Amino acid sequence: MRNAKRAALTALLVASLLLCGCAMLSMPPSETMALPTSASGQTPAHEPAQTPAPQTPVPQTPVPQTPVPQGIAMPSLSEADYGAMRYFEDGIGQAALVKCFDGDTASFNIDGETHKVRFIAIDTPEVNSPYVDKEAWSDEAAAYTENLLEGARTIVLEMDDNADIADDYGRLIAWVWADGELVNALLVRDGYAEVKYLFGDYKYTDTLLELEREAKAQHIGMWRDADEAS
Repeated sequence: MRNAKRAALTALLVASLLLCGCAMLSMPPSETMALPTSASGQTPAHEPAQTPAPQTPVPQTPVPQTPVPQGIAMPSLSEADYGAMRYFEDGIGQAALVKCFDGDTASFNIDGETHKVRFIAIDTPEVNSPYVDKEAWSDEAAAYTENLLEGARTIVLEMDDNADIADDYGRLIAWVWADGELVNALLVRDGYAEVKYLFGDYKYTDTLLELEREAKAQHIGMWRDADEAS
């Protein structure tokens, strides 16, 4: 009798397990256990760390520069031992800046003595003159010359064979070279001086006149103001 009950319970348990398995198999897909999903309906997955987007560099506005006449050959100073030359004897020689007065006048130590020098064949706007009021572009021209001469490693003064040694005011008349560049020509090229006081066929006159024509045509420096006033 006890064995019969045990067999019946066993059969009942087996039947229950079979019924549960069948029920699980017959459940619709919507009732099966679902994995958690994201708001977009996609099963979330491990996402790699995002690399920050590279930043686009902000373009820099170029600083406007004064145009410079192109295609005109600038005078050049031949290589020589100018330190061994004497200005009053050789007509050319090394000098040391003492003081700048304006764009076209400065004093130099020449052969051990200080002399005031007027740059030949050019004229810059007047800073302080008993004859005219202070002129436009005078400060700019004076600063331009001062920067060239104070920053130069070597200054050479050159006489012109067709000019007097000095003017009526006792100032020497000379071509002024700063590190191999002719300051007289640079002042004309960059619009800080005009070609003037041509009392002879000076050595670099043709180049200066060509530079002046180009500076006027391109309205460089003081010629920009002259063009606006006309």
